[in-house]
Amino acid sequence: ISALIGTKVKLTLHLNQQVETAAMNLVSEKATNKLDFVRGVGPKEWVLDLPLQESGAFKINLMTAEKLGNKSPVEYSIDAEPDLFPTVDLEQPGAEVTARPEDFVSIVGKVKDDIGLARWEQLFKADKADWIPVYTNQFHQPLITNSVVKLDWDLLRRRVKVGDIVLTKIAVVDRKGNRTESRPVRVKVDSALFEVERIGQLKDYRLWSERLNEAVTKSLEFCDVLPNKPEALLLPGEDAARQTKAMVALEKLGEAKSSWRQVVGGMPAVMRKARPGRETAGFGLIGRLGGRLESDWFPRIQMHLMPLEGIVVDPRVKAHFELLPGTLKSVHTANNGLKDTARIWLAADESAVAIDLLDYIHRAAEQMHRVAGRDKNTDDEVWARLLRRQASACKELATAQDVLKALASRLDDDRGKVLHSLHDDLKKVHETLTAKHTKGEKPDSTLLTLGLRWSKT
Repeated sequence: ISALIGTKVKLTLHLNQQVETAAMNLVSEKATNKLDFVRGVGPKEWVLDLPLQESGAFKINLMTAEKLGNKSPVEYSIDAEPDLFPTVDLEQPGAEVTARPEDFVSIVGKVKDDIGLARWEQLFKADKADWIPVYTNQFHQPLITNSVVKLDWDLLRRRVKVGDIVLTKIAVVDRKGNRTESRPVRVKVDSALFEVERIGQLKDYRLWSERLNEAVTKSLEFCDVLPNKPEALLLPGEDAARQTKAMVALEKLGEAKSSWRQVVGGMPAVMRKARPGRETAGFGLIGRLGGRLESDWFPRIQMHLMPLEGIVVDPRVKAHFELLPGTLKSVHTANNGLKDTARIWLAADESAVAIDLLDYIHRAAEQMHRVAGRDKNTDDEVWARLLRRQASACKELATAQDVLKALASRLDDDRGKVLHSLHDDLKKVHETLTAKHTKGEKPDSTLLTLGLRWSKT
């Protein structure tokens, strides 16, 4: 006998004569048992219901009314095979995925079983709710042992919204009823999918650039405290003016030092997010220049300024004063260069983000309208889906407009005018489509017409 563990086997003995008793001596690794047959339909027929629990061997012992038994009973083997649990491996998507509330999430998994699969199902869970099955598919072929299961999960039909975190997984059941579930997939529902980290990095860079500009401004304000012809401060009768200028200059120098200390202190965090090439090289140069200002030029200037607060103009004061203009010039030149360089670098980053974001929106718009045109007669949610996709793209376009506006304000030549014009064109078509969205009307085919015009612009 060879069968799965748990199988119920019905043994029937067909004898050539009547007997008084029939019994099975069952030997396994754990125990030896005697199981009695019961009489069957005919006088020479005996039956036994045997549940298979483990492998072993058995013999049949017969006894007639005259106490005669069967000689040398044959030994039969029992091979009780375990029914292994099925397996399911999700190949797609990964452990975590971000999707819009109107998207389809493609799920692909490999399922296997040693004996045969019965069905598979997808389960869904939102927040702290229980897992619920949302899709079930039977395996129609008998004893199918492996298969690739695929499913395009429509988030729109689950009525998820932006900000939700939902989980889904696949379960497979074999013909015995053994059940195995896959790892869960965490789906973050978000309407903005364009390289969120990249937009975040741009915001961080802007913030850091503001701190850099503040440090540069403080440094230039300090440089502007002293007159263009500072040697006049050494003339007789200029003691009060010299003392006042020195005191104000030292105060401004302290503000510049404090600002640069913040810039240099924030450099490691900025460098960690910098991309290889211009960014890492540029930030490295700024960091070294900031270190030079903080640890060399500013202390030297302070050393030269402090004697100027005195009343008496002696040779020591004149010596310090002669060394001051050269260092001031270095500080002034370096900060002016930094101001322009940081502005140009930030403009370059903003233009790259704007180009990539507009390209991303354009490709997404073409795809969503092509899909809507294809599915308008087969998908009863086609216009609701298109409305949500357009709204997501409009949100991305609003971000692109903000980037373009900031970039245009950073350029004071003809390029700035071109960007202002581009921004205004995008704003017009953006407002036309968003006005349609905010009317609260039931979505219909006019979304496709407006959307195609929007996409072309």
